[in-house]
Amino acid sequence: DSDDIGDGGENHGVYGDEVHTHQLLRHFTRYFGFDTKCTVAVMGLHGISKMRPENSGHGNGPLPATWVKDASYKMTNDYFKGFEYEWTYEERDNKDYPKFGEQSQWYNGAYDENRLVLLNVDIALKWNYEEYVDDKGRIYCKVSDEANHHGGEDPRKVPECPRAYQTYNTVRDYADDYDLFLNDLEYCMIQMYTTGYRDGYDNNYFNYYGDGRATY
Repeated sequence: DSDDIGDGGENHGVYGDEVHTHQLLRHFTRYFGFDTKCTVAVMGLHGISKMRPENSGHGNGPLPATWVKDASYKMTNDYFKGFEYEWTYEERDNKDYPKFGEQSQWYNGAYDENRLVLLNVDIALKWNYEEYVDDKGRIYCKVSDEANHHGGEDPRKVPECPRAYQTYNTVRDYADDYDLFLNDLEYCMIQMYTTGYRDGYDNNYFNYYGDGRATY
């Protein structure tokens, strides 16, 4: 049901930075009936998106940030290729955006207009930090050996985040095969638009992919 002025439906809120791999998968299964493959595919939409600190508390310092290099409205699989970059964890104090409070994110590159940023929920597609995150979304494991990880702490003292095996193979497949990603994304979006958002699926659904594969 849309609201009185047509700005959308009910306000279901947004998950915080503490969401890890299994919570992400449960969310998309519960509300959209997605399997793991569809969950990973729709996350690839971040590749045509931009984050602005005034809207989310996330960004490149005071500037907007993107998930991929040379982001545009053309869908690519660069989002998935980016997981092979070196990512460094940081905590934003958001003093200029107090309504968001402290936020966790990951960056690649220097402070310039081309600096890339991933959110915790993106990192969760390759690394399962479930045992290394507190209730405020602060993460205490590393995904690279960059020296400025965790505010300059010696990276040798920071444990490595475990691999998210439920999702990482699909991330790798999409990074290697652009057509596979586009075909899967198309059919997952069809499912999203036709079944809509609902609270609680009973598993009486299936995902049908463009090459004839169906998963129940």
